[in-house]
Amino acid sequence: MRRILLLVSGLLILISGCMQTPVELELPTPTARSTYTLMPTLTVMPTYTLQPTLTIPVYPTATTRPTFAINGSEKQPDSSAPVYMTVTPFAEPTKLIPVSMEQEFPCGKWLGITVTYMIPKLQGTLTEHFPVGKFLLMRVRLRGLQEDSNVKLLDRSFTLLGSLYGRNIRISLDRPNSDYANSRWETPKLDTPIGFNGYETFIVFDVNPLMTNYELLFEPVTAEQTDPICSLSLPLPIAYY
Repeated sequence: MRRILLLVSGLLILISGCMQTPVELELPTPTARSTYTLMPTLTVMPTYTLQPTLTIPVYPTATTRPTFAINGSEKQPDSSAPVYMTVTPFAEPTKLIPVSMEQEFPCGKWLGITVTYMIPKLQGTLTEHFPVGKFLLMRVRLRGLQEDSNVKLLDRSFTLLGSLYGRNIRISLDRPNSDYANSRWETPKLDTPIGFNGYETFIVFDVNPLMTNYELLFEPVTAEQTDPICSLSLPLPIAYY
């Protein structure tokens, strides 16, 4: 019975405690958070390439301009005055009068030469043969003027003269193509002895087609006679192809 009383009294005390005015709890005042500041956008700087070192050339020191004495005083020439350069053009050669075709010209008392058969002509090929410039193809008649003349001429007996840009040009005989031309037309080659009756043969030169004033220089040379027997210059008529 006593236990029951103690239990009832405990309950009453608990109930009376619950019915008391509730205690107000004070919550702490919230602290304002810091404002978020946007970070600046990062701009990537361009990469710089080092330029090569500039080497300044060393120029020679200018020569001091000459002074001129005028009335006892020295005066420097005006550097601002224009400087004129005189250019002399190439002189045009005097045109030659060509020799006549089929006319024999004596060279000394031993040999005669004739430009025969055709006008000497410039052409770009001899069949499969091609020149550096153009071929000058001509045919000449060679004849001994003495009954006992019987000579073989060397290549340097024939030289072609001409003018190119105001300068005198000498062109040696093109022996291989001369022999080819004679083989093609079945005419004697230069190593054929020249007798009293003579013969006709082709001679070929590899020339610059811009040349003018063509002349055939005939200076007969043999294996026995190393000095020219005579000298003869024939201005040539030219046919262009």
